[in-house]
Amino acid sequence: MSSIFGELKRRNVFRVAALYAAVSWALLQITDVLAPAIALPEWVTGFVALLLLIGFPVAVIFAWAFELTPGGVKRTESVDESQSIATNTGRRLDGILIVALVVFGAIVLSDRFLPGATTSDDQASYSDSPAGDAFAGQPSIAVLPFVDMSPDGDQEYFADGIAEELLNVFAQVKGLSVAGRTSAFAFKGKSTDLREIAQILDVGHILEGSVRKAGNQIRVTAQLIQADNGYHLWSATYDGELTDIFGVQDSIAKAILQELTPQLLGEDKELSSKVRVSATDLDAYDLYLISKQHASDGTLKGLQAAAGALDRAIEIDPNYVPALVWRAYYELQMSDGEGAWGNIPFEEALPRAKRWIDRAIDIDPESPDALFGLASYFGYTNNDEAAVRYYRAAIDVKPNFPVAQNDLAFFLASEGKVKEGVVYLEQALAHDPAYVDANLNLVSAYAGLHDLSAVREQLDRWEQVAPNNANRLRAESVYAWTKSDFVEAIRFAEAATVLEPGQNYFLSRLNDIYLDLGEYERVLESPIESLHAWALLRLGKHEEALALAREQLAQRPEFYRQQLRFIRVLGDAGEWEELARYFDRTWGDVAVFVNDIPGVPPFSETAAALHVTEHPLALPMLDAFAAQVELARSHGLQAPRFDHQEGVLRLLQGREDEALALFESAYQKGWRQAGVEDSAIWTLIDDQARLNSLFAKMRADIERGRDKLGYGPL
Repeated sequence: MSSIFGELKRRNVFRVAALYAAVSWALLQITDVLAPAIALPEWVTGFVALLLLIGFPVAVIFAWAFELTPGGVKRTESVDESQSIATNTGRRLDGILIVALVVFGAIVLSDRFLPGATTSDDQASYSDSPAGDAFAGQPSIAVLPFVDMSPDGDQEYFADGIAEELLNVFAQVKGLSVAGRTSAFAFKGKSTDLREIAQILDVGHILEGSVRKAGNQIRVTAQLIQADNGYHLWSATYDGELTDIFGVQDSIAKAILQELTPQLLGEDKELSSKVRVSATDLDAYDLYLISKQHASDGTLKGLQAAAGALDRAIEIDPNYVPALVWRAYYELQMSDGEGAWGNIPFEEALPRAKRWIDRAIDIDPESPDALFGLASYFGYTNNDEAAVRYYRAAIDVKPNFPVAQNDLAFFLASEGKVKEGVVYLEQALAHDPAYVDANLNLVSAYAGLHDLSAVREQLDRWEQVAPNNANRLRAESVYAWTKSDFVEAIRFAEAATVLEPGQNYFLSRLNDIYLDLGEYERVLESPIESLHAWALLRLGKHEEALALAREQLAQRPEFYRQQLRFIRVLGDAGEWEELARYFDRTWGDVAVFVNDIPGVPPFSETAAALHVTEHPLALPMLDAFAAQVELARSHGLQAPRFDHQEGVLRLLQGREDEALALFESAYQKGWRQAGVEDSAIWTLIDDQARLNSLFAKMRADIERGRDKLGYGPL
């Protein structure tokens, strides 16, 4: 027996066996880490283990039967014992084995003591190495779009949907800041370093993963990463049937929240959450995910496709609350109502949206989506008080709710509370820096405060996350005009229309510039019919302009935007008597007038008409006008349009010097408008010389801009 043992030792069989075992263990550890990361089937790890087991006796037999010599590998029996180098080979194997054991020990110790080594099955505490938030003042996370690992690569929308639903669950966690979908998904398909992503999104942790869908089977892999050092804090793989996808989402969310609690807040604190995963028919859910993907592109075409998908989802499950609410919201967004950017007649869109919202509220009155939908309805129906109340209720249930925060800010701004609105907009953009509406509204808010440096900084931040967004280019156009850079204003506006061809929202900006530059024929050739009457007025075709304005009003007499246009055209043309009669016929009361029109009513024209015609309500209207101006000023609104508005008020109050000073201030801040001198309001001013001096400077600026653009003189 001792001779056999000695021969085994001489032939290095024991050393080979030990080294084989160490290398096999290392391979199994590598496979265990990589398999879920690249979404390999669960049996891969077991298969590798089986191969290694089969290879063990082969390695032992090979070590017994063969020997390594200077001339290569030879059968042991053919090597003269006096020429054997088995002893030297053994010493080399000892060295390799020692290194392998050191590595083995290091991995075992790191798995026990270092952060990031725990998986979903290992409940070791991280309290000895807390992962504090690197980039935010509070616990924060971004959910990146999951990778589609399906065999046919056709489940991208499903992978995106899984990530978005997890994001929605985290958004309901008080004490956890969550980067919004638009911003997180902006890195989709890019190889941006995770630390750079975390810096841009201002988060300390990132969740990424993959989805493999084959037939009725689903595999979801998720990994939680500490952003500042790239450590994997947690990872897990979930297998199941598609019918249990909501359970999978719930499991992932709860597991991550369990990990985040001690990591971010310490062992003695908890993250409070009302985790809500809305279950539905799988086909309806599939369509809901498709709708979110369509809507995410921020275009009218995307909203139309999203609405179509939700229509089909609601047919399958009429009680699916998220589908009902977002179908209603998209309907309102596709309308031509205030704050919307579509072309569906508002009076048709509103009742349809109301039916979907009512059903959602009946089914789940505490759903943040349903509360948001109800707030949207009240906002579109000019019930600002109720809108603000329900937006706040939705945010209370779902603290990370950028859409609700943005819309709440919009209504606060309409009440003159711009600075309070800015707080909500900044919160929304902290969660979602690429969110289009919040960026637009924040830029508009800073512009209203006439803080042009803040406007510039916000546009630069927006460009960092969305360089080719048409809405950003449109906002750049407005900023350039304020700076009297007419060439850049045109360039940005044209670039936006190229990115989003045929959309009136972007075409209207371009034609606003044409109108203010005196390119009236271009305006008349455009599909933006709402500007045609003004172009005709500027061309001196008053009767045609008035006839068109009356015709457009007759088509939709109850639509407030048509009412606003009609009033402004009449005021511009000096049709004071007709305007006063229209006021009497439509409202007949100052309070009704103020409450009936969304946002700020057209005080300048209406108050002037009642003043000139010596209407009995002229003074009450002037008082309401003054109250509105004082409210705007009390909230710090200093943009050119507010100077112009106050100037008209002072003029009607008989304070002409103050009025002219305000008009001059508006010019200094960027007010430029070709043909403005033709407006009838200026006939009320006695000091025409001072007024004409102002208009001469304005006209000279516009002529210089036209020359740079190659338009020729006015």
